[in-house]
Amino acid sequence: PDENKYNIKFYKRLWRHIDLTDSMNRIFSVPGQTLMAIIMDALKAGKIVAYADEGFTKAMSYQKVLRVLSDSTIVTDLDSLTGDAIGSHSVYVPFNPDSVTKLEIKEDIFVDKVRGRLITRIISLSPIKKVKSSAGDVIGEQHPFYLYFDQCRNLLASREVFDTQRDIYDMSYDDVFISRNFRILIVKESNPADLRIKDKYPNDEEKQKQESERIERELRNYKKNLWK
Repeated sequence: PDENKYNIKFYKRLWRHIDLTDSMNRIFSVPGQTLMAIIMDALKAGKIVAYADEGFTKAMSYQKVLRVLSDSTIVTDLDSLTGDAIGSHSVYVPFNPDSVTKLEIKEDIFVDKVRGRLITRIISLSPIKKVKSSAGDVIGEQHPFYLYFDQCRNLLASREVFDTQRDIYDMSYDDVFISRNFRILIVKESNPADLRIKDKYPNDEEKQKQESERIERELRNYKKNLWK
């Protein structure tokens, strides 16, 4: 049910990363049926809508999504007679869903004092694409598009998944997200300056990890002390 804003006692907005190369998250990257491949098929069929912004105001067509996701490479033009370089041009490389190795979720955590529940609600889901230089070096990350999570739930609920190593059977992707049956890392907490943890501690992965663990620890302690 929709929440009444006057009944909310505690509120926090977080952004978390799901590393698909982590063995605990292999359920999202099963060869041939990765979550990203399912999302792309649904976008192509018009079952869900991709947005260019986190506010879900600018819808993107499937063709635009492909353009944003596709990488380009510089190809040298050669003279057919002499073999000398006479110029260059960009060539787009077709997008491969398996190339996405990280997802980001934005979620709201709050206490409904009337129902007496601490609720975690996922707001958006977004793939993360590595930004490469013309030489092929990774120079950063970007969000190609954002998905409104509630709009995706029918799609996710219709796809069954299983993980034999963790005894996960007869579950859908929606069950996996709602039960939080995966490993995630906090990368941002809502703040006035809108800074990510890596912006606060650039080039210091150890401090970034400590800050992420601090926020997670505060949440655990709040949940533990909620009913005292």
